[in-house]
Amino acid sequence: QRTYILDMLASQDSVLFRWPDNPNDGAGLRVWIQSNPHVPDWWVGYVQSARDVFLEWETAGIPLRFTFPNDSASAEIVLRWIDRFPPDELRIGKTRRLADQNAWVTHADVVVALHDRDGDAFPPGEISEILRHEIGHALGLGHSRNRATIMYPENTQLDLTDLDRETLHLLYSLPPGKVK
Repeated sequence: QRTYILDMLASQDSVLFRWPDNPNDGAGLRVWIQSNPHVPDWWVGYVQSARDVFLEWETAGIPLRFTFPNDSASAEIVLRWIDRFPPDELRIGKTRRLADQNAWVTHADVVVALHDRDGDAFPPGEISEILRHEIGHALGLGHSRNRATIMYPENTQLDLTDLDRETLHLLYSLPPGKVK
């Protein structure tokens, strides 16, 4: 198996979601990354970590580029940091994608927690791992059933794998929408 696109179709009612090719007349998707969020243990280096992760995904051979404006008003992807999720939400990151009736993604909100539910801070490497997973969702990827991928629902993989890259590349070679 070279991709996990079938896992995504199974969990997304046979619908593929993705961004249009070369958005904003080729200028790229505008990504705003919150800086100085007044969250305990937040580190200014997390902004660069997030930019680096976007660039990692960009090298997967997709028709997207990213720019990083200074304000969130014009951004299509907004990334914010929080202390932690409520105890009833067993999560460390969350992405909400908005799409039009044709399954073209139009906006994504990404939230990354800096602490687990017990209040323990995630180390920077784990923050990067959470970013890789959530940004994968923002770009259109769903969950994989393969534990060795960054898109597995639990954090078991630190880095992007060839399977992650191949799945994203395949997604961007197909039209969005219902697969019959």
